[in-house]
Amino acid sequence: MEECFLDSNSTPEYSIAYPKDADADQVEIWEASREESARLTWRPYMYHQALPYLLGRLKDLPTLLIWGEQDGVVPVSAGEAYRDAIQGAKLEIIPNCGHQPEMEKTDEFVNLVRNFFA
Repeated sequence: MEECFLDSNSTPEYSIAYPKDADADQVEIWEASREESARLTWRPYMYHQALPYLLGRLKDLPTLLIWGEQDGVVPVSAGEAYRDAIQGAKLEIIPNCGHQPEMEKTDEFVNLVRNFFA
C-alpha cells in the first residue's frame, strides 16, 4: 500500500491504517488484500476494448479527473488519455502527489472539487 503514496510519512492517516508494529492478524489481512490485488491486476480489469467508446459517451457530462503527478499505480498518461476520450473533461494534476490525492493533498483535492462544482 505504501507505493500508492509519494510520501506515506506526510499522510498521518497512513500510519494509523498501516502501523509499523502491526499484529499478526493485521498482517494476515494485508496479505489477503495484496493477493486479491495481484489477482485483479494479473487480469487487466482496468482495460476494456470498448473503453474509448464508453468514455466518449460521457460527452454531455461535466467530468473532472484528478491525478497525482507522481502516481506510481496509474500513470498521468492514463489521465491524459481519459481526458482526450471524454469531450470537455478537465484533468487536474496535483504536483508532489502519488496515487491517493484525496489523502495526500486533501486541501488541494477539496479545492479542485469545490471549484468544479461552483
